[in-house]
Amino acid sequence: MLSDLSKTDLETCEALTRLVPTYVDLVATSKIHLIQSIVSRLIVNEVFAPYFVGLPAEESADLERIERRLAAYGKLPDIRLCRAITYSKQVHQRAQINGDPRPLPS
Repeated sequence: MLSDLSKTDLETCEALTRLVPTYVDLVATSKIHLIQSIVSRLIVNEVFAPYFVGLPAEESADLERIERRLAAYGKLPDIRLCRAITYSKQVHQRAQINGDPRPLPS
């Protein structure tokens, strides 16, 4: 059964943690959502990431570490909201530093 992770090797668990920080919750409740999350993250990381602009790789990695830590304390929608707000503020701050006077969207 997929929800029993006791025989899963460490390398696989680490890969799952990188791809879907909340995989333990998803494997127990909804396997299809786990698979969708893994596929979505792979597509974003491998296909779209090179085309994203605005957030340097180092800051993105920092946000991912924060997201993994938050996953231990909260629900996935709350984590996504936190990430979206943080990303928006960082992009806005960078734009202001570069001379873009537009206000932060509400």
